[in-house]
Amino acid sequence: MSRPVTLTGTVESVAPGLIVVRDSKDRVHSVRIQEDSEEGIKLSDGTVVRYPATVQVTGELPIKSLQEGDFLRFVTELNGTGKTRGVVEQLRRVDGRDGSDGIRVLKKADLPADYSTCEVVGQLQRIAGDRIIVRVPRNNGFMRRTSVTVELPDDAKLLFESNDYRRASPGSQITKLMVVRVPNGDLLVKELMATVTEQTMGDQSYDEALATKYRSLSDEPQPPRMIRSQHFAFLTDVSDREGQIILDKLETMVQLLTDYFRLGPRQPVEGFIVRDLEKWPAGAINDPIGMAKIQERSGVCVNTTIGAARRAVLYSANDHGVIQHECVHGFCHLTFGSTGPTWLAEGLAEMGQYWKANQKEVEISTVPMSFLQNVQPKRKLNDIAIDVGPIPANMRMPSGTWQDYVWRWALCHLLANNPNYSDRFKPMAMAMMQRTPGVTFQTVYGQVAQELSFEYDQFLQNVDNGYRADLCAWDWKAKFEPLENRREVKITVKAQSGWQPSGVIVKRGVSYDLAASGTWKIAAKNKPIGPDGDANQRGKLEGVILHEFELTEPIPLGSKARFIAPEAGQLYLRCRDDWKSIADNSGEIAVKMRCTP
Repeated sequence: MSRPVTLTGTVESVAPGLIVVRDSKDRVHSVRIQEDSEEGIKLSDGTVVRYPATVQVTGELPIKSLQEGDFLRFVTELNGTGKTRGVVEQLRRVDGRDGSDGIRVLKKADLPADYSTCEVVGQLQRIAGDRIIVRVPRNNGFMRRTSVTVELPDDAKLLFESNDYRRASPGSQITKLMVVRVPNGDLLVKELMATVTEQTMGDQSYDEALATKYRSLSDEPQPPRMIRSQHFAFLTDVSDREGQIILDKLETMVQLLTDYFRLGPRQPVEGFIVRDLEKWPAGAINDPIGMAKIQERSGVCVNTTIGAARRAVLYSANDHGVIQHECVHGFCHLTFGSTGPTWLAEGLAEMGQYWKANQKEVEISTVPMSFLQNVQPKRKLNDIAIDVGPIPANMRMPSGTWQDYVWRWALCHLLANNPNYSDRFKPMAMAMMQRTPGVTFQTVYGQVAQELSFEYDQFLQNVDNGYRADLCAWDWKAKFEPLENRREVKITVKAQSGWQPSGVIVKRGVSYDLAASGTWKIAAKNKPIGPDGDANQRGKLEGVILHEFELTEPIPLGSKARFIAPEAGQLYLRCRDDWKSIADNSGEIAVKMRCTP
């Protein structure tokens, strides 16, 4: 690695593990940052390196932006009966992992009735005029009351602090960005300091939001005991906080699956989640398969059917991804009677592990994404979607390696999210899990096999975190015809889409003229640019020719172009941008095209 270099500037865009920054000299840098939940950073060449960053996002927000449920930190004069003295001139709004709720004595008074100087961290319960009421834990160690009421002056300040880089959204100021360059040329974040305003503060990550939601609960590991929610009941030794986070994730997953399939389970998934096996009494877990998986720091959901009664029992180490994956198997078994063929079962389970509410873009872990992008050769469609006969409910078939899981996730994600295939995917999956005779991958998708195989190959070629299969879908219903002499066609090209049909069939070796006008944006808060794109060629109009389900190399076009078609076929156009970044694009341009006179 090179020596660290320090930059300042403005955030252009933020995606999982990637920040685009425009520095003080108007140069644009794409820098990679390690997620807290990840094992490392995925480099552009597929290598994964461990390089955690120090992140500090701060800002000053208007007091009126306070909302019930926010977590606050402040210093006040407090006595043992819960009364406060004076006003609090400064509040700090904090995120999920920033310390623990409670009362910390900074300067202790001589008598309980006297006022001690205390730091209070708690959840905003209510705003009453110029006063706020903050809830603190019952076992706060200072007083019996579970709330603190303080008065705010007219000029009170509300500061913000977080170690979540996603809080710095486009427009945020980078006061310090220390990066190192690795041998392949990628820039990695060593330290990030950013300031935000109410307008530029981004949303919390999903995990940070849950950590904030349950921050009032204890982080101390507990002896094995039951934790329950509507659809789950587990014996576990994780902390109270982590237990509720796990249940929240699982209930969200069940809701997403239930909304998708319009069906849900009537029985809960039961089981065991183990943090430290040595703390468990002998014989507490008596299933040898389940015990073996826990010892491997893995997991399994043992599904059984006796008569009409179905049961799903989870045995898992404390790994949220494993727990969610296995509980999808439990959901499918309890709801439909089986998990379907292995490719579907494992593909759905991997989707369930990563599924988040209102999220259409790809967001999976670093290692599987690196594998998917860099392994050669890519596994073919028909090598993944292998249909087998019905699997007995009490028999567990070999599920394969983690690499097999990645391929199955890729296929299921494409089928579920690409509008060309999604309308068939749900009824097919339900029929397979219900063991409906005659329903196979081939009978459902055989008529569109060429189109699906082509789009699957394109998905594997372009996929990255942030990729939207719905926006990158190909329009197979568009009509194309040759461009006759002296005839001019008009085409509209959107920035927020992949390759779009021009309606023109080009002839090999024939010259064509093209002119484009209008503006579009390649990031939500960027300035509009024309068809020639920016200095890095992002946003430039480009074309490609489709011939017998093969693509030519992209043809750079811009606002004015004359090109000779390298191949005969259908011409498609798009706004040039990273495939993972087109979701925040907007606008469209008008294109005129004719044969060269």
